Amino acid sequence: MPEAGRLEELFIQELSPKLLEKVNEYLKSPAALEGLGEELREPVREQVEELFRDTDLQKKLIQQASPLIFNAAVKVVEDIGVSIKTIKIVTTDDTVVRETTDSYHSIFEDVLFLVQGKIPVLLKGPAGSGKNYCAEQIARAIELPLYRCTSPQDKFEFEGFIDGYGKYHEKAFYKAFTQGGILLLDEMDNSFASALISVNDAICNGKFAFPDGEKTMHENFRVIATANTWGNGKNFEYIGRNKIDAATLDRFAALEYNYDKDLERLLYPDDDILEVFWALRESALKNQVRAIFSMRGIKYCYECKQRGMDLEKIVRAFIVKGLNIDDLNVLLRDVKIDEYKNQFYEALLTVRSEMTSNNK
Repeated sequence: MPEAGRLEELFIQELSPKLLEKVNEYLKSPAALEGLGEELREPVREQVEELFRDTDLQKKLIQQASPLIFNAAVKVVEDIGVSIKTIKIVTTDDTVVRETTDSYHSIFEDVLFLVQGKIPVLLKGPAGSGKNYCAEQIARAIELPLYRCTSPQDKFEFEGFIDGYGKYHEKAFYKAFTQGGILLLDEMDNSFASALISVNDAICNGKFAFPDGEKTMHENFRVIATANTWGNGKNFEYIGRNKIDAATLDRFAALEYNYDKDLERLLYPDDDILEVFWALRESALKNQVRAIFSMRGIKYCYECKQRGMDLEKIVRAFIVKGLNIDDLNVLLRDVKIDEYKNQFYEALLTVRSEMTSNNK
């Protein structure tokens, strides 16, 4: 049976309480502890309960005792189109090194292919779509360290510097370039164009003159960049973005990294939350309302709901935020959800009613 990854985690969350409940039911039955004296029954029952709370044991039980359940679940997942993938990690001569199973974005394999080919990749996508998460998955898949550099504003954030005492302070770029690893240029379109020239030289020449001397590029140096735009400057949603020099863009393979509903459904399986987020996301795009309904927002709502937070408080914190009542009304105008079947949407409508009352 393949590694279950995220699906196994869901099994453990759902089956473990039920498993323990069944154990308790059995222990309370007359036949369960037959032959033991009355004074031994309670200690035995407590020890067995404690044993079955052990997470590792639960994993083993689920893996070994539920292969049919798991295979059936995989079939259901495949039927609804969710992407549970087993990715083959290969070398340049097509030798399969190992396989890994996880919840991947629909273009993960394209990103992996380019990174393995030492081609710098630019992932352009909306906020909270999982671009950083993809970079982390790539790093784990090819077993390289990930070094982050977020929105560099000058060359010193790349190259490092020598202080007044003659000590060189290295940065993420230096470590990835000289020791091997993935350099993640996060929010590249929020960087100054002149600051990115260092990367241009390094990618093209394979050598770079750092403050402590010229270094040769490590054979395992890779580059992944993320951005909310194509590098053409600010737009309606992302008003603080800068233009990226054409020479810099020319060095990257550019891939569009949109929200992936299959991945969202798999990671955060709450139909009510997903239905609301997807409907609002579509409405915001259609009506040009400056609001983002991201996978990150889904994650926060899902986790808070799982921990028992009041739905109306979740809506205020992660849906309404700074929206005024007019924008919220525009968004909801095109949303067709049955409030009696969706408690999350019902909470959103309640919050809107309160906002309307307060606005009078």
